[in-house]
Amino acid sequence: MTSHVQIDRTFDAPREEVWSAWIDPEQLAQWWGPDGFHTPVESVDIDLRPGGHLHLSMIQTDNQSDYPVRFQVVEVVEYELLVFFSPAQPELGLNTDTTTRIEFSDEDGKTRMKLSDGPYEGDFAQMTTVGWNQQFEKLVGLLSRGAVGKAGDGR
Repeated sequence: MTSHVQIDRTFDAPREEVWSAWIDPEQLAQWWGPDGFHTPVESVDIDLRPGGHLHLSMIQTDNQSDYPVRFQVVEVVEYELLVFFSPAQPELGLNTDTTTRIEFSDEDGKTRMKLSDGPYEGDFAQMTTVGWNQQFEKLVGLLSRGAVGKAGDGR
């Protein structure tokens, strides 16, 4: 049985700032990774065009294990839509290809972001939901500090 992750969040920031946090390597490195992980800014490589990529390394803080993220960019509509494809990674227990779709829209001066991610087998959808939500809490912190556009390693 497979299932998808569905997350709908509203951020108290303009859509351009939330978008920038997704596509600027210095900002992405500050919030990417669930609790207990960090993302070195030097590991972030973004070629934001269909056929391009978003690559980074999530490093588990306690043992320095490296968990590579290798997205292929499928679709980009500036300030509105990002679609990524990730091939299966059986070495990490991910046996299916996945697609991540992030939609951005204005909502009363804030940004509504809808994420769909999957399909995942077994408990991976639940674990992935927890991971995304932990990352998005870091993103809330970044946006609330007004740190958009500022460098930092998020630790």
